[in-house]
Amino acid sequence: MKTMQNVYPVVIVEDRYAGVYSGGRWLAVANADKPAGGMSRIAFVMSHDGDAPGSDDGGAMAYWGEPDEWIATGADPNEALQNLLNGVRPSLLGMGTQ
Repeated sequence: MKTMQNVYPVVIVEDRYAGVYSGGRWLAVANADKPAGGMSRIAFVMSHDGDAPGSDDGGAMAYWGEPDEWIATGADPNEALQNLLNGVRPSLLGMGTQ
């Protein structure tokens, strides 16, 4: 199990597609200031370009087919954070967390 020290700073945001592709309405992003896709992780998550979680339908579907280990999902912000800390990985294409 991870601790808040391991994942700080954490950013929790609502999923652009309400969990259709990610499996959870809320996203928890670990170490949100570290780089991903040529920008910070949180900027990448919020990006509407390429294969990012907040991209167009095709890009979001592609991203959630193989999500990064630093992101977790949940039905609410608390569950997303707990899943991140517990290492629960988003499942493929919106089928819930595993």
